[in-house]
Amino acid sequence: MDRRQNRASFLGVFRTNGRRKVVRRAIETTAGGHYLDHYEARLFIPSLIILVLCMIDAHITLNLLAKGATELNVVMKLAIEKGVVIFLVTKYAMTATSVVFLVIHHQFRIFNIVQVRHIIYGYAWIYITLLTYEITMWTYVA
Repeated sequence: MDRRQNRASFLGVFRTNGRRKVVRRAIETTAGGHYLDHYEARLFIPSLIILVLCMIDAHITLNLLAKGATELNVVMKLAIEKGVVIFLVTKYAMTATSVVFLVIHHQFRIFNIVQVRHIIYGYAWIYITLLTYEITMWTYVA
């Protein structure tokens, strides 16, 4: 039986036995990017850091708002007006979706200059900087 006749299932993306861990063809490195079945372990830590910092950021934001601060992000402001749970779900869903998208495309280059994996690392550093700023703001407000 020809293996190509079987259709891939929708849940196939969650399989852990995929074979594609590295680029196998030279054309794939020059084509701008490629998809893999397995992702590098070094992407897991910054992705996890981003998701944890997202929840810490949400907690600090809610505390700052309770002390009189205002939310500048229009989407998050609308979510907060709908309620705390909507805010938390929206914030986490937007962050998690962007992290998954970046991890899936980590081998691609943007404008043939920067690799997407470096954006993941930058994303983590931006979140760390944001939280440092918020904690500083929190100490002045308290």
